[in-house]
Amino acid sequence: MKDEIVSGEYILPSSPSHFIGLVPQNIDGLIVALGPGSFTGIRIGLSVAKGFSECLNIPITGIHTLVAMASQLPYLNEYICPLVTSRKGEVFTAIFKWSARGDLLRCKEDTCLKINDLSTIIENKTIFIGNDFSAQGPILKQQFEENQILAPANLLTNT
Repeated sequence: MKDEIVSGEYILPSSPSHFIGLVPQNIDGLIVALGPGSFTGIRIGLSVAKGFSECLNIPITGIHTLVAMASQLPYLNEYICPLVTSRKGEVFTAIFKWSARGDLLRCKEDTCLKINDLSTIIENKTIFIGNDFSAQGPILKQQFEENQILAPANLLTNT
């Protein structure tokens, strides 16, 4: 949701520039986020992707949202904690770490909790990546002090 508009309500009437200049003939396949996240947003995203997939006769696959976020920080030694804001003032999260072989390992299962309760699952130096760092960043800095790192600015989004 941005400026009180659910993203899915925006995607359908948006101009083709919303798709980074791609033309349908150049799309070989689609990847869609499966959540966690806004149930309505996920349903709309899946429906739009399924429509494109059927219309263009191209494959579609889903990826877990928290895995996709953690995968943006490859081969780090620190733990990775992706955060997706919930409408209830909570965050969906999990903890990941890269193995020596380059595999992304899940260290803590998905959970949904108040951001102030993150310290109950964070035990080590952790890199946070999220979708609402204008709100999350100050809380994380206060809660974790030296034991937290925010992901690089180009990977952070503000919803």
